[in-house]
Amino acid sequence: MTLKEAMAQGIRRVRLAHWFSPNAYIYLDPHIKFFSKSVMKFYDPDRQKAMGHPTPQVIPYLDALDKRWVAYTGPRAAEDTDKP
Repeated sequence: MTLKEAMAQGIRRVRLAHWFSPNAYIYLDPHIKFFSKSVMKFYDPDRQKAMGHPTPQVIPYLDALDKRWVAYTGPRAAEDTDKP
């Protein structure tokens, strides 16, 4: 699915299935405006902590037309206080 499709379905946490870390995901803020200079929150707590990076990392907006996104159903990072 695309990020726009995920947002339309109310899915707020997504990942690319081929990512190395099984607990890495992106939180989609409902206020993101697609095709703008928005940012997203990237969570990969184990690797981020090991590398000394903050969790979450704020990253530039990714391609909304990429259809390889899947819903993230794994555990939420302790730092992930966004709802739902």
